[in-house]
Amino acid sequence: MSIDENLNVFLNTKRKLVPIESVSSGTMDQVYLAVRLAAARLLQGDGEPFPLIFDDSFTQYDDERLRTALKWLDKTYGGQMLIFTCHKREIQMLEAHQIEYHSVEI
Repeated sequence: MSIDENLNVFLNTKRKLVPIESVSSGTMDQVYLAVRLAAARLLQGDGEPFPLIFDDSFTQYDDERLRTALKWLDKTYGGQMLIFTCHKREIQMLEAHQIEYHSVEI
């Protein structure tokens, strides 16, 4: 992935840079998740992990992308994560993969 001086995002392939607008919305959301996580890690530095907040961040993900993202976040992030969603899919995935969570319904 490359980000230019105007903050345009490109995916690096073997032959060319692909503008982020040229990929699927699920792929685009995955790229933006990676950018946000990298920024959080830079801001956090060596300090205590701060909470990550996801507000319907996974709506464009297919089931495989969602499963992969949740499993990866569970294994790699040591801080608290808040996932706001109006869907049941995230809870179903967390339960299916025995990822610990606490649910609050409003």
